[in-house]
Amino acid sequence: MILGRIREMTKGQPTPGAEAESQPDDESASNKTAPAQLSNRPNGPWDESEVDSSVELIDFGSIRLRPKAGVEVRVEVHQESGQVSRLVAATNEASVFLQPFATPKSRPMWPELSKKIIQQAKDAGQTTQELDGEFGVELLISDGTRWVGIDGPRWLLRCIYTGPAQKQGGAPLLESFVRESVVVRGDLPWPPGDGLPIKMPEGTTNVANTTAS
Repeated sequence: MILGRIREMTKGQPTPGAEAESQPDDESASNKTAPAQLSNRPNGPWDESEVDSSVELIDFGSIRLRPKAGVEVRVEVHQESGQVSRLVAATNEASVFLQPFATPKSRPMWPELSKKIIQQAKDAGQTTQELDGEFGVELLISDGTRWVGIDGPRWLLRCIYTGPAQKQGGAPLLESFVRESVVVRGDLPWPPGDGLPIKMPEGTTNVANTTAS
C-alpha cells in the first residue's frame, strides 16, 4: 500500500509559524477572490459549521464520527510519538482509512495531490487508474486501494478504501459512514498539508488501537 505522507507531497509550503507571512491569500485575506470549486458534498462529509451540535457523534478531535451498526472504528497510533495518526473504519470484509488535513483557503488541494500520488505509485512500481467518483477524481491503485480526496472549507479528508471497498459502490455501508463524518478544522493556522490532530475520545470503550510504524 502506498502511504506517503501528505506533508512530503507539499514540499515548499510554509513551516509552522511562517504561514501568515508566506501565504496571505490563504489565511489572512478572507475578503479576496472566492476559493476554487471544492468537492461537491450535498450529502456530506460535513464541516463543523454545517452540523447541528445536538447530533450524537464520537469526538476524535479534528474528525467526529456517527456510530453505525456493523462498522468498527480503530485508531492507528504512531509507535515512536504515541500520537494517533489516522482512523480506520472497518466492516467484516472492507475498510477505509480516514485522515483530515489542513488546506489553503484559496484553492482545493486534492487535484494537485492526486497527481503526486500517481507519480508516487509509479515510482513504487504500481499502476493507477483515474475514475470519476462522487467527489471528483478517484485513484484506483494496483496495490488494492482506492484513494478518495474530499476538499472542504480549508480541509481535505483523505479516504483510502481497501477490500471490496476498492470498487466504487463495493462497500455502501462504509461509504455512508464516511459521508456522515464531520471535519473540525478549527481556527489555528495549520500549514497546508499538515495532518489535523486526531485524539482518543473520552469515555469511549469500543475503539480499538493498532500501532503504525
